[in-house]
Amino acid sequence: MRSLTDLLLNYHLPGIRFSEMRRICAEEATTLTGCALTSKQMLYKNEELICSVPPVIKSALLLRQGELIARLATRGVVVRILK
Repeated sequence: MRSLTDLLLNYHLPGIRFSEMRRICAEEATTLTGCALTSKQMLYKNEELICSVPPVIKSALLLRQGELIARLATRGVVVRILK
């Protein structure tokens, strides 16, 4: 069964595509760090991912940024810079 998000991705609604990218980024960052991160803590803009998380989690993400970028690329999200 398809979700509402899948149906809305086919239509040009501002923000739907970026919110889906933020959700994917939060899922992958959660699997790497083991800490629960939400999509509201992620900002995706111009192939740049900005994380609004505590410094300890951000350091863990920066140490494993190559792995995070590779995992996101397999899911169709292109990230060049992690801040």
